[in-house]
Amino acid sequence: MRVVLDVNILISAAITPQGEARRILHQAETEYTLLLSDFILRQVERVLAYPHIQSHYSHLTQTDIVDYLSYLQKTGVHVIEQTSVSVSPDPEDNRILAAAVDGQADYLV
Repeated sequence: MRVVLDVNILISAAITPQGEARRILHQAETEYTLLLSDFILRQVERVLAYPHIQSHYSHLTQTDIVDYLSYLQKTGVHVIEQTSVSVSPDPEDNRILAAAVDGQADYLV
């Protein structure tokens, strides 16, 4: 089973280690193939560095962010976006959908 996790899920998994999103992410190690694109990884890195995220989740250091991104890259399969998708009015959502299409995802969470 091939799965794309939306950036919001990946952010939740990073900031709430004991939460449901983290449990879903860890299932990628044994239960499904996590699909990631460069865009998804850049978005995760960008959002985790937001000042309001940093102020609310002070336990999340720059080293933690780097380690988390490294974990994602080791756990997931890299998808190269080749398809242009224009389904959503949000261009960022279209990039997530493109990763799902190009990665032949069974699910988008």
